[in-house]
Amino acid sequence: MKNQIWMISGLAISVLVYTMIYGLDPRTIFPSAGWSLAIMDSEEEPGSESVHPDTMRPEDLHEAIGVIGEMHPELGEWLKKLQDEHPRHIARSLHGRFPRLKNFIELKHADPEMFELRMKDIRYNRQCQELARNYRDAQAASEQEEVIQIHDHLALLVNEHFELRQQIKKQELTRLQMRIERLQEQLLVRSETKKELISDRIEELTGSGNDVKW
Repeated sequence: MKNQIWMISGLAISVLVYTMIYGLDPRTIFPSAGWSLAIMDSEEEPGSESVHPDTMRPEDLHEAIGVIGEMHPELGEWLKKLQDEHPRHIARSLHGRFPRLKNFIELKHADPEMFELRMKDIRYNRQCQELARNYRDAQAASEQEEVIQIHDHLALLVNEHFELRQQIKKQELTRLQMRIERLQEQLLVRSETKKELISDRIEELTGSGNDVKW
């Protein structure tokens, strides 16, 4: 029974984080449940102290929840609370289900500037989705004044989001140009040292040379 509870709990966490990563509001999936979903207090089952093969290291879990908090602060705080109470179960729920989380963690370390832009992109997308939903609700309720206000707010937000996307594209182009320049330099050096590189490679293959960047 407990395993079934945790399976359902893990699925709930999965759906919540998935919708958040792709710019949706997790609360639209379970509108009546708020943030009280997912974890039921229970005793650890016998043998649960051992490391589960489908889990995450504590430091990886901490970083993953930190990234989620960057995207959606409220959901991040909720997961932190669950992490404190049930770290192993949260680690199992998140492990292997969201490869994009790992990509974001790596980006945060390798390129903090681009990471922050990506986080803003996700937050803007979520806010636009939420406003669009409010707009449709106001239309359905024939609240014309509110419809106009939301439309104006949405137009402003979409404009800001567009400018952010432009900034991301410019950053990507700059990084691509830098990579092309490095590759061109490497190609030139390789062409100039062709004989040496070929000789070194032959020595490496025959076991008489050192490892080279073939």
